[in-house]
Amino acid sequence: MPLIQLQPHPFTILPSHPSLPPEPARSEVRQVANAALQEALELLNSDLPTWEKDSKTRRSPPANAEIRLLRKLRRHEPTLDTTSNQKPEFWVCRQSEHHDATLVGSASWTEFEDGLRSEHAEHEMEYTPSVTGVERLLQWTEQEIGELDMNGVNFKDVDVEDQSTTPTAIYEKIKSTVPKRTIFANYASVERVAKKNRAAESSSQIASERLAQPSLVQWTMATTSDAGGLIPQWVQKNWTLGGVPRAVVADVGLFIDWTAKRRAST
Repeated sequence: MPLIQLQPHPFTILPSHPSLPPEPARSEVRQVANAALQEALELLNSDLPTWEKDSKTRRSPPANAEIRLLRKLRRHEPTLDTTSNQKPEFWVCRQSEHHDATLVGSASWTEFEDGLRSEHAEHEMEYTPSVTGVERLLQWTEQEIGELDMNGVNFKDVDVEDQSTTPTAIYEKIKSTVPKRTIFANYASVERVAKKNRAAESSSQIASERLAQPSLVQWTMATTSDAGGLIPQWVQKNWTLGGVPRAVVADVGLFIDWTAKRRAST
């Protein structure tokens, strides 16, 4: 069973933690993090190039970057833990490139790192109107995860901290924070921010001009979701009706605007 999927997982899939009841089948957090990272890299590096591209790019002011949209119906291979009739998932991906500089309409690498890597959920609540609350139920320490190696690339400094409570307290917290008549939605996403150096040109003059320009920050986010309730899937997939494609594009402008305001306040 893949870790990154729309269908929710049971609590038993979570790695070992003092707040969870002991289960013989529980994996260590390093194993789970390694498997999730491997799936994410496979999606971004191998699967994404096969996705269908929209015929035109989009804009999301005040960001000055062009935003490319891609879509795909992804099917998971059936395993011993899944059935062959599992529905395909509708995935949307947006990809944009921004000048690595503290300029109007853009953000530097450091600003992307501070805004998206550190306290991601809390920051998302600050710049996304649809996110109204964040509750952390379980966290793990950096020391528990350690350093992960993927094809010679090291991943470390995972932004998680230890927080321990009893299993009963976790269930009670879930019940107490969910409002009455709540409509539950599901989503899964993969996000990557990567620094790109401008390609060298054969002409020395062109090369020197490009070296004088800032490098690029490529921001990629792919997601699958189900809003639940009475909203039909065809509405959720539709750009014109304000579905997921329009929402993920809007996030780019929201983040750049929020970053500019933070920059101005310092």
